[in-house]
Amino acid sequence: MSAPSPFPAAQDLPPGRPEARIGPGGAAAVLRRNLPLAAAVLAAVMGLAAWTLSRSGPQYLAEATLVLEQSSGTIGSGLSQVRPSRLTPAQIMTEVEVLRSRSFAAAAAAGMGLAQDPDFNPYLAAPGAAPVPPDRVQAAVAARLLERYSVLLHRGSLTITVFVRDSSGARAARIADGVVQAYVAQTLETRRGQAARAAAALEQRIAGLEASLAEAEEALSGLVRSNALDSRQQQQQLLLQLRQAYLQLEYLEQETPGDGEARAALGAELSRLAAALETRTRAEQTRKTLERRLADLSDSHAALQRQLNEVAAQAGLLMPLARQISRAAVPPEPNLPSYRTVLAGSFTGGLALALVAVLLREALDSRVFSGRMPLQGYGLRGSVPFPAIPRPARRSLPVLAALLARRAPAAAAAEAVRHLLSLLCRGGTRDQEPRQGLSFTVTAAQPGSGHGLVALCLAASAASEGHRVLLVCLDADPVRQLPLLQGLQPSPHLFEDLLEDPALLAREVRAAAEWIDVLLPAAGSQVPLNLAAGPDTRAALARLQREYDIILYWAPPVLQSAVSARLAPVAGQTVLVVRDRHTGSQALLQALEILEHAGTRLQAVLNCG
Repeated sequence: MSAPSPFPAAQDLPPGRPEARIGPGGAAAVLRRNLPLAAAVLAAVMGLAAWTLSRSGPQYLAEATLVLEQSSGTIGSGLSQVRPSRLTPAQIMTEVEVLRSRSFAAAAAAGMGLAQDPDFNPYLAAPGAAPVPPDRVQAAVAARLLERYSVLLHRGSLTITVFVRDSSGARAARIADGVVQAYVAQTLETRRGQAARAAAALEQRIAGLEASLAEAEEALSGLVRSNALDSRQQQQQLLLQLRQAYLQLEYLEQETPGDGEARAALGAELSRLAAALETRTRAEQTRKTLERRLADLSDSHAALQRQLNEVAAQAGLLMPLARQISRAAVPPEPNLPSYRTVLAGSFTGGLALALVAVLLREALDSRVFSGRMPLQGYGLRGSVPFPAIPRPARRSLPVLAALLARRAPAAAAAEAVRHLLSLLCRGGTRDQEPRQGLSFTVTAAQPGSGHGLVALCLAASAASEGHRVLLVCLDADPVRQLPLLQGLQPSPHLFEDLLEDPALLAREVRAAAEWIDVLLPAAGSQVPLNLAAGPDTRAALARLQREYDIILYWAPPVLQSAVSARLAPVAGQTVLVVRDRHTGSQALLQALEILEHAGTRLQAVLNCG
């Protein structure tokens, strides 16, 4: 849409509320129009919290505390002794995660026998059902136990507190102690398991050494038996025989050098004796080697046996990784729910949610509000507020006239109507007295804005000042829209036909109240395109202006009909009525653009609360 020029009567706008959207005034306006929404959200949140409190049973809170040992003994890599070690931050966090793990919860639940408790085992509540696998029961019990307890590691210390929440105070204390004791027992079992594995490894090595010892002893025994190494007499006999053979050989060479056959036989005997002696010597060396190996194996076996005995002795001295420093006490009264805490939290959360809802509504709501109207581009500084008419006055025309005529004390609606009527009657001049034969149009951007009631209020206010007023109802079904006109018979003639016959027009005018006449044309009436062009039409309008001081045209909404634009030549000024929190901003902009292009003198935008 191109930037429109200001309306001719924009300078006549009375001082009104600025259309600011920020600042204290804007915030107060936002709060006023969204107060029901915020109150509803807050009430819903607090109501939900109260309903939850009423539905939830009492909960008892028990706690047990354990402390991790900073310095503890573990089996060394050499499997020879239990060595001291210190916990690192990563190991501490690992122990906390162990306490929170499902496997530990399953083991703790099994140790406490929670599978026999219907509150933990959901399958006990259905007797006669098909058998459930044990692993499924264990998983269900562990899951419910994990829901009941929480683990807290105190910052900067080795202290861990286990909190248990349960509907029974005694059971909560029992579970808290059971979880802590299960963890302590598990750490001790883990350490003893390490010692048992180390002892098993040592025993396996000792068994291997014993097998090697047996093989070495068997080999040594066989060597000794096969070579008679345990008989020194045999060795001396071999040496003696060898010496005698050498002496015989020397004798033969000296006495019978030609006896070759005897010498050959004696040489063979010498070779046999030397080979036997050499075999025995090698067997002695092998025996010494086997004896040294056997000694080494015996030393290793003795060392491993000492290590095994030491590990077995120290394993009995192993301590768990943690110890319990406080037992859980049975709470004397329920700890949860805390009504004050829950209600205070729900109140705070409700306020935050209400603020989000208000901001979201303000961002998405395209309706006009008091203090938020897109009027600056049309030369209008703001809208004119119009107070709500009391319900009794909207049901009876005499009551409405009395309300608007009262001056002490004056009603807010009466003051607003008189102020607007004074502005319309001056018509942009400095005259204090209304001029005769004034014509005004009261229209709206959308249906349901209350512009018919505004037109009737202007007529009643002018009549209370002694002016004769004619209200021309051109909107669709005005009697249904405005119950104050009940009892007036609509004319069977169209408005354009009434304008062509002044006599017929005069007969169809109905008296609604003192000084107020109403013209109710037939349904489907239209305003001629050139309203002031025809001589009969000009004569009819001139006659009406002579007979009445003020003529008010109640026109259909701008976005539904072109009546407002066609009345521009004969109606001096126009009042555009919007309804607070009903009329859309885009509809208001479209209506302003249509009126501007038709050359309408827009006097004010009236915001009906």
